[in-house]
Amino acid sequence: MAREALLTAAEAAVELRCNEKTVRKMIGRGEIRAVMVAGRWLIRPQDLPTRMPPRRLPPPRPRKMYGEGIAAQAARELEDRLVP
Repeated sequence: MAREALLTAAEAAVELRCNEKTVRKMIGRGEIRAVMVAGRWLIRPQDLPTRMPPRRLPPPRPRKMYGEGIAAQAARELEDRLVP
């Protein structure tokens, strides 16, 4: 019985061209089959996806609208005091 080569999460990340943390998240979600041995995730090369799933970006946050700012208000108040 031949031993097959196993990849660590870091090696799988290089193969998938992504971050190691992304690989660990994919393992946690069940997208990649892996086994933990001695505190390291080991993955069979055939269990890697052929391509990365599309990124799920959060919806954009609304921008906060600010007035002219505290500095401008302070400058105007100072100007009002100096001009008789």
